[in-house]
Amino acid sequence: MYFDVHCHLVQYPNIKEIIAEAKENQIKILSVSMNLQDNIKNLELLDEKQVGIMFGIHPMITGTRKFKHQMHEEVVELINHHKSKIAGIGEIGLDRSMHPKFFEKQENYFKKYLELAQDLKLGVTLHGRRAQPQLFAILENYEIHPTVIHWYYGPENLIDVGIKRGYYFSITPAIFYSPHKRVAEKVPLQKLLTESDGPCPFEHLKRGSVPTDVIAVVQEIAKVKNLDVTYVKEEIFKTSTKLYQLFK
Repeated sequence: MYFDVHCHLVQYPNIKEIIAEAKENQIKILSVSMNLQDNIKNLELLDEKQVGIMFGIHPMITGTRKFKHQMHEEVVELINHHKSKIAGIGEIGLDRSMHPKFFEKQENYFKKYLELAQDLKLGVTLHGRRAQPQLFAILENYEIHPTVIHWYYGPENLIDVGIKRGYYFSITPAIFYSPHKRVAEKVPLQKLLTESDGPCPFEHLKRGSVPTDVIAVVQEIAKVKNLDVTYVKEEIFKTSTKLYQLFK
């Protein structure tokens, strides 16, 4: 079995086909949320045998003028109401590709979601584009398990910090590019997860990613670590199901 721990299922126009293809290839899916509507739609996709879900608001949403506190409150209400159904809070974090004017706002809401996760004893999936040092600095003030760093490509020294703190790193199809391959090399297998980040486009794929792309990710992790592919697949699946308490 395989596990795609970070996929935006609601963004596909052909959701049923994507799920069916994943099921046919023995791939379980964890669908994350970017905005309020995603949270609601993900709830409809929840399937204890095939699809797990996370609620949250992406930093590219919280870091905008349009994001209002009422939206945050609605998401918090959803998280509280469905906390027994969701696998964690995500996708949340920081994104410094946004306008600097909204960095403080983005950071404030990130901290609110971390506090909520800590209070509810829920794990988090984190986005940190161009903001990994700030992300890691903030995380130091919280005790959250699991803390999953999605698609990390920041300073190499922070990988060591993350390993020491017990964080998990999810590897995308970007593993075929040098900077991302280094993360898979450094992080112990027991701290690695796999993801498609679908339907994100990848240059070498020449299309948007899908859950079945985690098969190639597992193969590349095995190659990078000089380990048996079946062993790597089984270890990552075991780690993933244990972390999220899904598909057991």
